[in-house]
Amino acid sequence: MYFSVRKLSNLVSVKRSTPQRFILWQAITVLIFKFMFIVLVLTCLWGSLDVMIMLVSTTGLDIFSTPLIVELSYIGCNKRNMKTLFTGFSFRKFIRVLFDIEENVHVEQRF
Repeated sequence: MYFSVRKLSNLVSVKRSTPQRFILWQAITVLIFKFMFIVLVLTCLWGSLDVMIMLVSTTGLDIFSTPLIVELSYIGCNKRNMKTLFTGFSFRKFIRVLFDIEENVHVEQRF
């Protein structure tokens, strides 16, 4: 898939959106999660991990990784989404929303 998109790199829409970059990031993300899966299977085969724990862990990895790959691809494919994500993101605001911390703002009346 990466190479077929790369062949179409002369098109204006491909030059503007660079889909091959996002396909590459998808492939890297899948490889990282599948590497974790292989480590779990090998650990189970060597006898230091119970089969049930391995099945639950691999299922959890798949449940977590699939939506992550889809969402990262969607967000990354659109430059406007990326700009909105990074310009509107504030770690401090994220923590406040996450822990439901309200800032008390006092307004003084002036005459």
